[in-house]
Amino acid sequence: MTIEVYDIHGRLIAQQKSVKATNQLLIVKVIYENSKVVIKKNSELKKV
Repeated sequence: MTIEVYDIHGRLIAQQKSVKATNQLLIVKVIYENSKVVIKKNSELKKV
């Protein structure tokens, strides 16, 4: 599995390859510069 993070313009800003997460619940945590925190489970993320 590969995880990629894109900015609002579609530019790739981070990538992690060989993530071993088959059939697992994944949680994504984003901390903004203003200290706001957003946490999403993989079931809440857009699937492509």
